[in-house]
Amino acid sequence: MDAGGVVVKPGITASSDAWPPTFTARQTSGTTVAIEFSEPVSGTARISDWAVAEGAAARAIQSVRAGEHESAEGVSERAASASLSAARTITLTHGALSSTASSPSVSYTRPAASVTDAIADAAGNYMPTMAVTAAALDMPADTTPPAFTARTAGTGLVMVTFDEPVSGGVAASQWAVGGTAATSIRVLRDSTAASATLSGATSLYLVTGPMAYDARPTVTFTPPATPTLADAAGNAVAAATVTAADGTAPIVTLASTESPSEVTVTFSEAVSGPTAAGEWR
Repeated sequence: MDAGGVVVKPGITASSDAWPPTFTARQTSGTTVAIEFSEPVSGTARISDWAVAEGAAARAIQSVRAGEHESAEGVSERAASASLSAARTITLTHGALSSTASSPSVSYTRPAASVTDAIADAAGNYMPTMAVTAAALDMPADTTPPAFTARTAGTGLVMVTFDEPVSGGVAASQWAVGGTAATSIRVLRDSTAASATLSGATSLYLVTGPMAYDARPTVTFTPPATPTLADAAGNAVAAATVTAADGTAPIVTLASTESPSEVTVTFSEAVSGPTAAGEWR
């Protein structure tokens, strides 16, 4: 410590630079935050010296890297520390934020005085314990409505899959399969009770009348005048019609004897591919 009270590295003479480095923080993804120092720093950055919190919820720091990065590295590449030499930025990988719009707090705790390779500037001024609020991830607003695809999941069931999670009220009368309104809606294929409200769902099942095993019916969604089914950004699912893929496996519907040594097998739909005698009993 020099006469002015500034903490400096052992062996370095205090200079006119009496100002320790500081930092700002900016989210670069939902799991990474870039730390920018006020001046070049050297030393060792350790995950144990940093903390990220979203409100009262801590987001565990999983690694630290020199430089600015926009995504988390692979698990096998993660490190608990990084050696810095005149560095201006580091990136911390942490537990996922609940929202890309979050501005978490990022704090640094200066190691004990016995740790001589703590982060410091060229004049030997150690970075002090401090905390900042990270700038939120700069992402363009989501204005794209969810889309959906469909495939048959049985002779009386169609699975609708959304390209992102959706929530809100939905009614069977808003869906038509092959031009006929769906009988009911299920969140799970094997559920017995129909559901009219979705919460972060990526699929639903439409109960329909009997269909052929190889059916590829049109599936039409007609939202109400005031849409209720939307993504997290509030974009409503728009009216659309798609053609369902055939997702129903063929079955054997008839086996009849033609002679004492011959059986004719009839499938529920046309099939192709090799088969062998050992597959049949």
